[in-house]
Amino acid sequence: MIESMAQTAGILVGHARDFKEKVILAKISKAVFFNFVRPGDTLKIHAKIESIAPEAASTTGKITCGDEIIAEIDLMFSHIDQNLAGKQFPQENFVFTDLFAVVLRASGIEAPAWGVSK
Repeated sequence: MIESMAQTAGILVGHARDFKEKVILAKISKAVFFNFVRPGDTLKIHAKIESIAPEAASTTGKITCGDEIIAEIDLMFSHIDQNLAGKQFPQENFVFTDLFAVVLRASGIEAPAWGVSK
């Protein structure tokens, strides 16, 4: 469930910056689980950006099954090219790739033209 929230919220954070940043999970701030899920359950992932800055973003989220809240998960993401340590990463965006753009388009979401990451 944490992974599903990280993927969902990470895509939301990427979208907020037109997928130009390399967004990676930096911290699990909170993870509270209220119930179990079983094979066949349909889960909905609800993610919201609480704050976003050039270096990072924080998100809150809930996972529901029907009307029941299954988990609450808050995450922090880093825009790694904007890190304060000055570390260098590969120029290409290895997080939001051309293959990811294909998935977005297949889902009916217009993917921006992939440029060189900042």
